[in-house]
Amino acid sequence: GVKQDDVIQMLNGKKIATLSDIKIELLDKPPGEEVSLGVSRKGLLWGDEIHEFTFELGQ
Repeated sequence: GVKQDDVIQMLNGKKIATLSDIKIELLDKPPGEEVSLGVSRKGLLWGDEIHEFTFELGQ
């Protein structure tokens, strides 16, 4: 799952630059809808790694 220090890069396939981008993307999504999240994470050997997750929105 998402870990401390992960940096959100994409939400539902859209590039995220600011917290406002996240709020706008989630504004009209109902509870229970699945969303995809792409994060960058510091790699141990080769620099940043991209990880993708899918999760269901709560209330």
